[in-house]
Amino acid sequence: MLSLVEWQEPVHTHAVKHIFLTQRLDLGLKAQFWQEDLQIALRVADRFRGSSPDVSTHTNRVRQVYNNYRDNRCVTRSLQYRMETNRSR
Repeated sequence: MLSLVEWQEPVHTHAVKHIFLTQRLDLGLKAQFWQEDLQIALRVADRFRGSSPDVSTHTNRVRQVYNNYRDNRCVTRSLQYRMETNRSR
């Protein structure tokens, strides 16, 4: 099974800050083996590091642009095995 999640927050202004486009792309893959007893999954979050927005402010005619750097990228691997002793096949 393949999972694809895309998230976007448009450009907006909050108080005195102008926040540029923020977006995120998550990918996931899950496979089952051995009569669905074994499950292997892989998830990649924020693949292109788009969830860290650039922010600009104007104060006393001085424009400042900075990046609010939060690195939300991660890779998660999981392995799950189901053991049942009295299961009829």
